[in-house]
Amino acid sequence: MKKRFVVAPVLGLAAFAAVSWLLGPPDCRDGWNSPSIGAAGACSHHGGVDPTSTILAVLAALIAAGAVLFFAQGRGPREPSIPAGIRTPLPCPKCGRPLDLKAKGEGRGFYWGCPDWPACEGTRPYDG
Repeated sequence: MKKRFVVAPVLGLAAFAAVSWLLGPPDCRDGWNSPSIGAAGACSHHGGVDPTSTILAVLAALIAAGAVLFFAQGRGPREPSIPAGIRTPLPCPKCGRPLDLKAKGEGRGFYWGCPDWPACEGTRPYDG
């Protein structure tokens, strides 16, 4: 699993907790602050509980988690792009199927590999 998929929800929960703490306990819709908000009927005569602080905390969590996922994508080693102009694949030396051009790990170049791998381990070097 990629690290960003662990970091994003953790950061989202941290942002939710921080914004909830900064905004303090919820108030009734008319601004009345009751110490028993959350108990049944605490804001029933004041228009119900104001959801603004909860909405802001959820938005902060979504923005924080989304930022991690957005800015962390594409980081790390990238495979080189396959060169243009490759049209006629070579036959596999073991099974005769047309070979696929594959990238070696960590950007070290290319090689021709059998598409039936791992059943067939036929390869040829790429001279490009």
